[in-house]
This record gives sequence, structure tokens and C-alpha cells, in this order.
Amino acid sequence: MITAHECESCHTVVYVEGKEEPFCPRCRGRMFPKDLELPRNAKKIHCPQCDKDFYVTTEPFKCPFCDYSFSLGSYG
Repeated sequence: MITAHECESCHTVVYVEGKEEPFCPRCRGRMFPKDLELPRNAKKIHCPQCDKDFYVTTEPFKCPFCDYSFSLGSYG
């Protein structure tokens, strides 16, 4: 089951599978569960460091589960 989480600071939304609470992939702020469906334009991102997947509609800066930094332009 995919659940949505929204950042309390910058309002970025990340969609994750499982029950682990993510951190914001843009500003590292705290995220809260949100009742949203996965949009069609969301892209699945795989973290090569912690081997977890997540979905976003904007380019991530950091993995929401570990401290891995994505390189700019890798979202495309």
C-alpha cells in the first residue's frame, strides 16, 4: 500500500510503501501522513544507498530514508 506524506515546512509530498516514516526529500523537514492518491505524473525513485523506493512529482535532493544526496538532473 502506498501512502502519502506531506512536509510541514515546504509542503513537498512523497509517496512511500510500508510504514517507515520518511523525512522531506527537499528540506529534511518532518512529514505527516496525508490522504492523497498517487498522481499519474509521480516518478518512482530508487535510492542506491539504502535500496528503498519512493515516489515524487519533483526532483528529490535527499533520500527520505537515509542521507544519500541525489545529483541534480537525475530526475528526468
